[in-house]
Amino acid sequence: MRLRDWIPIVAMALLLGGCAGFGDDEEPPGHKETTPTQSTPSEPTPPARYSDAPDHTAHSRTVVKMRKSSGIYKVPVVVNGVEMEFIFDTGASLISISDVEAAFLYKQGSISRADFLGSERFLDATGRISEGAIVNLHSITIGNRTIYNVRASVTHTAKAPLLLGQSVLQQFGTITIDYNNLEIIFD
Repeated sequence: MRLRDWIPIVAMALLLGGCAGFGDDEEPPGHKETTPTQSTPSEPTPPARYSDAPDHTAHSRTVVKMRKSSGIYKVPVVVNGVEMEFIFDTGASLISISDVEAAFLYKQGSISRADFLGSERFLDATGRISEGAIVNLHSITIGNRTIYNVRASVTHTAKAPLLLGQSVLQQFGTITIDYNNLEIIFD
């Protein structure tokens, strides 16, 4: 069965039975680094656009605290209104979530069936090519900055970490990392 055939089945299973393995207040795990290799035709996604919170100018400095865990730096991110923690990964081309996170967001009503845009093939950090779904995330907020309509990859590995990749990071302009104070500074 092809990926595009699988998405509606998962969506219906979630509607009828909930997200197996997670309680209503539990959050799922994460995903692997990916780089798109080939696209499958899908509906066009509106371009990502950047917006500051109302009380900030476009050139204000945003400082976000990171958390270091086992040598990995994690950043708090709000995706479609749901708080999550992503690995800061400048090597990943897209923001990336696993199918577990996608199911969690679907169950919370944060994404719908219409947000699934098709599939692409990805090259992961191990050199393996796999197929994954592409989903439109309506809003990504980091600190006091929000971008809209961001394409994200959804992989079919439940243990894959959440990756904050270039599809988000390039929207923020200059990024400085202060490892001493565990901060990411967006200018």
